[in-house]
Amino acid sequence: MRTFAWLYFSPQVKASFESTYTLLALKRSKKEYLKLEVQLPDILNTHIRFRGIQKGDKFLILQWLGSDLEGTTFTDIEVKHKAFKKRIVAPGERKYRKSFKEDAVGNILNDDLTERSKQDANQQVQHIKSTQFQLGPPANIHKVYEGTQEVNQGDIYISNQGQGGAIQKQEQIVRLDESTYGGNIQPIDFKTLEVTKDIRGQGLEKFIKMIQMLVTDTHKYQVSMNFVYFPLGRKFSLLPNGIRKICCLVYIQIRMNNKEFYVFEVATPDGKTLSTLIVELTNKTNKELHISKIIKGLVLNSGSWKTKELSKFSFKRLKHVNQDPYEWKIGLESNLQ
Repeated sequence: MRTFAWLYFSPQVKASFESTYTLLALKRSKKEYLKLEVQLPDILNTHIRFRGIQKGDKFLILQWLGSDLEGTTFTDIEVKHKAFKKRIVAPGERKYRKSFKEDAVGNILNDDLTERSKQDANQQVQHIKSTQFQLGPPANIHKVYEGTQEVNQGDIYISNQGQGGAIQKQEQIVRLDESTYGGNIQPIDFKTLEVTKDIRGQGLEKFIKMIQMLVTDTHKYQVSMNFVYFPLGRKFSLLPNGIRKICCLVYIQIRMNNKEFYVFEVATPDGKTLSTLIVELTNKTNKELHISKIIKGLVLNSGSWKTKELSKFSFKRLKHVNQDPYEWKIGLESNLQ
């Protein structure tokens, strides 16, 4: 709801969204090659967090992770719908209805192998992370109830006929054919936009500046950087204000010997310090799985690096309390051996 309100009531953002269709219609009228384009809103002091490729002063954005585009001018949103009814406790009995199946036919096992069901529920799912955008402060959403609905809290009785009440299903013994694994389409799980109050660094500003200094040594290192959101389910994954914590993941390859290192730096806007983790994964297969386990282990271990999981690799911890970015860079380089 906040997303639609932000899109509709922010004129520049709305015009940018509509430009996708207007530019496409213009290209079709000129019989040009069809491709989607968008005219970015002309908003000053916009901060963008993205995955991409830098060449000089130009950037190719591969994935838009977050932005603080123009915000909203309202603080509250009221939502009305006839399905919204205020539930009132009533002393009456709760009714259940029996469900009868007429002319029931026994289930027969299908022996034709070509017509048996295929099970694709266990296929690998690609989880596409949500894109964050900053609304500060986000508007509060209020439901406006159109009426009331009585909810009986008394004993349960069974009704053989009539309407209303929950259906009590009778147990039926069925036979299912064996499923076979199949399916060629790999499912993708898309997640929605995520509203946040702060998109600017989350306490990683000094670390990012240090990595930018490392990037300038192009004759020594090949460097790429990404941001990973911590998985939900534990208190450590969230800040006190409800914002999801992030981890900055940096890949470093030493050009002289082709050694590969991964540097983990956890965002600490709450002031809590955590050592920088340096892990060498040279000659390891399925590196993404190992990285995922390290991050998950940090969450399950309440914000401490899980030594048992790290013992499988060559790793080091780097303390950086009260260090400026240059001192931090020197300390990092001394551990890239």
